[in-house]
Amino acid sequence: MYVIDSKPNLIVDFAWIIGVFSVFASIAIIFFVFWFRKYTEAQVARKKSVYDQWLEILFEVVNSDDETFDRLIRQYEKSKEFTVLKIDDDSLLSFSEKDSPHLLHAWNYIHESLDGKAKDRLNAFGRRHGLKFIAIELLESRLITHRLMAINTLGNLGDKDTFEHVLNFVFKEDSIISTWAFRAMFRIRRNETIKHHLYMIAERDDWSPSHIAKILHDCDVDTISRSLVNVCRRYYEKTLSEKQLAYLVSYLRFAHDRDSSPLIERILNESDEMEVLISCLRLIKTPASVERIVIS
Repeated sequence: MYVIDSKPNLIVDFAWIIGVFSVFASIAIIFFVFWFRKYTEAQVARKKSVYDQWLEILFEVVNSDDETFDRLIRQYEKSKEFTVLKIDDDSLLSFSEKDSPHLLHAWNYIHESLDGKAKDRLNAFGRRHGLKFIAIELLESRLITHRLMAINTLGNLGDKDTFEHVLNFVFKEDSIISTWAFRAMFRIRRNETIKHHLYMIAERDDWSPSHIAKILHDCDVDTISRSLVNVCRRYYEKTLSEKQLAYLVSYLRFAHDRDSSPLIERILNESDEMEVLISCLRLIKTPASVERIVIS
């Protein structure tokens, strides 16, 4: 009597299943690569189309005088390419959802390089045609690049009514999203942000110090000086990591010397943390402040 060993058959069946799965997986990968390439090409073409249509218009807007600005607005509103919808008595550009990020990118691209009346005209153009509604809708996008663009747009527009929309993102775990939201909050309601949310520069150790420094640098020193010193003092007296405290002390360069000097001298006389002391030494203005260091 012979006993048939089933193991070889099981091995063959398993190998056949693996082979079939590998073939289907390879085909799926090929189709995905093909689709992704086409999708990327379509996105580039769509972005170019939006840029070709709107960059020239936006440049005309920012380079015009007040009379020309009003004439251009009327001209674009009557053009076939410029369809306007009415939403809550505000005008909204009738861009498709796929075109919206590219429009916001073009608008922000110009905005970041402007100042004075030119920026005011660009903001007036954006407010008049409801860019804030496009941005608020884009905040719900699954793509982080779209959400960042929306947050930046709301910050640049500076519409006080959008503050709460941006505030929701400053508490997100994602450090990029939250820091960009923090920056936008300063541009929308600066005084409120300083008063109620400046403490976050101490508590968020995942935020980029260079990014925070840029935000503080853009603030009026008279507006932020005392609040910045108070935050630094409060967290110096709490338990804060040496590295984070050193960053916090370094931000005092954006405060008035008359406000920050007493705290800097106190830290120099009390602290034994090397990184913190180095941050203080970079800020001192008089030799008397370094008496302890020299003696040591």
